[in-house]
Amino acid sequence: KIKASSELPEDDRARVLVDSPHAGESINRVPFYWSGGYGTGIRKSADPAAKDLMFDFFVYVNTPITSVDDVVQPSWLDSWRYSQLASYERNFQKGGWSYDSWNEHQRVMNWALGSEVNSALTLQLPGVLLYTRDVMLNKFQMYVSGNITMDRMKEDVVQGWNDATTTYGKINQLDNYRAALGSDALSTVEKCRLHRAEMDAINPAICKEAEDNSTLIIIILCSVVGAGLLGILGYFSYRRYRSYQAIKKAHEQQMESTLNEATRTLRSLDYPLHLLRADEFIQEGKLMRHEVMRNCHRLTVLDNIGDVDAFVQAGKQVVFFSHQWTELGLAS
Repeated sequence: KIKASSELPEDDRARVLVDSPHAGESINRVPFYWSGGYGTGIRKSADPAAKDLMFDFFVYVNTPITSVDDVVQPSWLDSWRYSQLASYERNFQKGGWSYDSWNEHQRVMNWALGSEVNSALTLQLPGVLLYTRDVMLNKFQMYVSGNITMDRMKEDVVQGWNDATTTYGKINQLDNYRAALGSDALSTVEKCRLHRAEMDAINPAICKEAEDNSTLIIIILCSVVGAGLLGILGYFSYRRYRSYQAIKKAHEQQMESTLNEATRTLRSLDYPLHLLRADEFIQEGKLMRHEVMRNCHRLTVLDNIGDVDAFVQAGKQVVFFSHQWTELGLAS
């Protein structure tokens, strides 16, 4: 939570600052590394003796026994090692630091060096001094002096940064900035989509070629997808046709089997034919159970179709009718 200056402790040096317009709001606190760091190197074409001298100097400066004391003196060396921050008596006291200053510095640095910290780095771009010193610092000093308002300062800084970006090339600065963040460079298609005017200023043919390539890729993809859909449709149509043919063949075979069975039954009996004389049937006055008539030896049994033919040829007639019982106990 951002505190107002009046809410800070008496010994907090931030009390001299103007209250933030966001006082009372919560923010994501991150350590800001204002310096991009220093790099040292040895020129390949240097004299071998000079190379040895500079290498020995670099080793000397970075040796713990030397660097622990050097970082507490006003210099370009800062305390970025835990060993350099560990003890007040070891180096900071001899360097003229008060205990409170060392304690505050140690706590901030230990937190900033933590592996879970979301650090904020300075602008790592060509012309960084143009952005920060010549544009932003100048306008900030004018604002602090009361010569311009906050809104005017922001407008001037935005315009100055845009001018600086135009000077170095927006696309080049974009590539450099993403590289400094460890991010992959944008593709040509993405650059043309996001920064078409700047890309056309470099070479109008770049985005047109990318668009033509994109159009060609889209056409090829649509063709491939279309061919795939047609292939799938053809496959399922073929499967359906095969299934229809199999069902049709099975139906035809079933019909043929049924007809053959019907034809066969015209000349054969699957079960014996049991007949009852008509006068005896009428005499009973009701339907009698088959078992009763059989036990009374009143049924005539014909075992095959030849017996049936002989029976009919003898001048006897057969009446066949179907019935259904609707009661459990008696025949209807």
